[in-house]
Amino acid sequence: MILTFIIDSPTLMLFGAIFARLNTRKLSGGGDLLKSTWFFRGLTLSALFTATALWSYLRAPDWMWMYFLEDSHTSVPGLIYIVVVLYFFPYCLGYIWGIWAEQKRKNLSLLVIGAAVALNIYIMSATFSRYQVVGTLEEFRAGKAALLSGPNPVTLPMNLGAAAMVIFGIYCIVRFIRESRKVA
Repeated sequence: MILTFIIDSPTLMLFGAIFARLNTRKLSGGGDLLKSTWFFRGLTLSALFTATALWSYLRAPDWMWMYFLEDSHTSVPGLIYIVVVLYFFPYCLGYIWGIWAEQKRKNLSLLVIGAAVALNIYIMSATFSRYQVVGTLEEFRAGKAALLSGPNPVTLPMNLGAAAMVIFGIYCIVRFIRESRKVA
């Protein structure tokens, strides 16, 4: 059992809500979800985010667990749980929540996006003292962990992951603009 929480889950819910908003086809049922291009584009962005996180779990496990665990070792079944339940499930939940909200009332999905942003801000502010420094549990306790903004064990995965997500995000924006013009 995993005895902490993942601060990335609200971010993935936000991705889901945003991609639900970008979805130009209104979904009528669960089966149509698997046919939605925007669901899969968001899933791709979530996969890039998740790959970055997994790389960070390997490079700085104590930091990824926010120094709440004495033993940050994560087994293969634990990593599978993390990927499925704590990364992809929140994306799907945010997407379905966004679609549901938009079907209930036009632009209600903006409230879902706002709620996900608020949750991100709350969790980041509540864990900032732990989030801003990267190192082992011992380095954290001794006040010697490296700043997240400087050289640290997750600099490479974060930078490469962020670059990949920005490039893919730009691709999605361009696709959205082109598809919107076709509809208009």
